[in-house]
Amino acid sequence: MLRPTTTHASIESSDDLGAGERAALSLAFEIRDAIVILDDAAARAAAATLNIPTTGTLGVLLLAKERRLVMSIANVLDELEQRDSESPPLYSRACSRSLARTSSRCGATGWAQPDRG
Repeated sequence: MLRPTTTHASIESSDDLGAGERAALSLAFEIRDAIVILDDAAARAAAATLNIPTTGTLGVLLLAKERRLVMSIANVLDELEQRDSESPPLYSRACSRSLARTSSRCGATGWAQPDRG
């Protein structure tokens, strides 16, 4: 059963947010224990204003890899980099975030950039 959510004024008034981002933030604002998956900078800024925790696509992929839910994320990183050439390289971001979380090396975790030589 669908029910209406309470929308915070800053979410509703933002021209930078799409309908899906507004809906996700409104729901997370009500639930309070939610973590919203957002890659858009404006949506992340709106979430931060409301103290709503966020993660992005890369965070979800790293968590799935760390929990051994997937064997490799290299192919997904390749595809994402091809789709969004303006983002910083995902392999280096993934390695940096992984090293911050664990003491493992990127190549030893099974998701480092494949050999293209």
